[in-house]
Amino acid sequence: MKGFKTSLTHLVKQIENKLPDGDNVLGYPGVSRAALIAAVNNAYDLAQEIKPSDEDLFEVISLKRAGSAINARLHEFLDSSKDEEKKKKAFNDFLDDLALLLEKTKITYFIVAKGGLRDDSELAQIRKRLSDLAVVEKEYSSLIESVKEDVEFISKGAETTKIIYDTVEN
Repeated sequence: MKGFKTSLTHLVKQIENKLPDGDNVLGYPGVSRAALIAAVNNAYDLAQEIKPSDEDLFEVISLKRAGSAINARLHEFLDSSKDEEKKKKAFNDFLDDLALLLEKTKITYFIVAKGGLRDDSELAQIRKRLSDLAVVEKEYSSLIESVKEDVEFISKGAETTKIIYDTVEN
């Protein structure tokens, strides 16, 4: 995660140096350099919560791999020297990539640091087990009824046998 976090720090510096300040960066209303930096810093803060012991988890490996590819595209945009019109069109892709990086980081944080989907997975397994146990319970209920009927039949037979035995002895 160290490399992932370092690339986020570098991304913040490039955004500070390469994008204009204001509330309409490259003609996108509401998109400001400060908001983009805050978003990347948010990803960095979440990445801080993913501990080194989590490095071997598939979700973390996936974040690092996807993050590397996305970061490369983000840096490519920031390093490009396109004319203003082409840069405006490419900025849409930059925003999509940045959103993807943030989303992937949030999902990984949720899964790894908070155990989010593991709980849902365990609940799904519990629900499956419960439905399996409901079938077993139904089978046992019918067996119990059958045993009760057999016990009642045997009890009546025992009473009849006792009456016959008492009659024969007297």
